[in-house]
Amino acid sequence: MADPLIDRAELLVWLRGTGSAPEPDDVDENAFLDVVIAAAEIVVRSAGLEEWTLASSPARARLIALLMAKDYFENRDRLISETIGPISERKVDDVVRGMNLTEEQKEELAVLAGLTPPSVAAAGQVWTLGGTDQRVAPAQDTIFVSAGLPQSDWLFPMYAAGDVGSPDLTA
Repeated sequence: MADPLIDRAELLVWLRGTGSAPEPDDVDENAFLDVVIAAAEIVVRSAGLEEWTLASSPARARLIALLMAKDYFENRDRLISETIGPISERKVDDVVRGMNLTEEQKEELAVLAGLTPPSVAAAGQVWTLGGTDQRVAPAQDTIFVSAGLPQSDWLFPMYAAGDVGSPDLTA
């Protein structure tokens, strides 16, 4: 058996915080918790690195695994909504997904594992000009392209005159 990726004691703290931690003498619930932990570790390692452990994995990977185990343990029937009398509760879609990662989590784990390079958005390097009232005057001979953002008048420089590979702007 591989070294753990999820700290069971930490998961129990999270579960106690929501009132769903198993009692220490409840053998069935504790056994189920162990199965849930093992399954969440398998899913996260399959998207990242098989050799990840508590000591060697990035904190974010451990947190993804821990929250997946917590969410599944608390909502093993994957209820979307529950109504008791006049009170109704709806679960967030991410909590109902079961033992599956979102596409964003898969991408993030692959980046953390070094399996894929980070996208610009994942690396936190999306830049804006701060709105229409703070525009910077464009440099001479710069071609701008639309960034495809909801506010379509935001433009980003694609080439500047003299850049390697830039088109001939004097023609």
